[in-house]
Amino acid sequence: MKLKDCEIGQKIIVDNIELNEDFCFRLREIGITEGVNLKVCQKCSFGSLVIQKGAERIGIDSKIADGIQGVAVNKTDKSTSLDSEIADKIESDEL
Repeated sequence: MKLKDCEIGQKIIVDNIELNEDFCFRLREIGITEGVNLKVCQKCSFGSLVIQKGAERIGIDSKIADGIQGVAVNKTDKSTSLDSEIADKIESDEL
C-alpha cells in the first residue's frame, strides 16, 4: 500500500521506498527507512501529508508520499503479513 493511499489515522510499516537517491538520502536523514512505523495524521491539498514517526510530525509532498510503500497495520486487525509477535509490539507502541 502506498503512503499516499492511506486514510487519516492509518498506521503502516515502511517496506519499500521507490524514490531517487537524493530523496532517499533525505528520508534516511530524518529517520524514515524500511521497517519504520508511520501514521498518517493529516491529508492536505494536492496530495501532501503530515505523518507521525514516534513523537515527531513530518510534512511530506505528494511525490514522496507516492514513493513510500508499506504494510498496513490496524490495532484491531492483525491479519497482515506480519507475525503476531511483531503486531503485538506495534499495538503497544504509542504511535
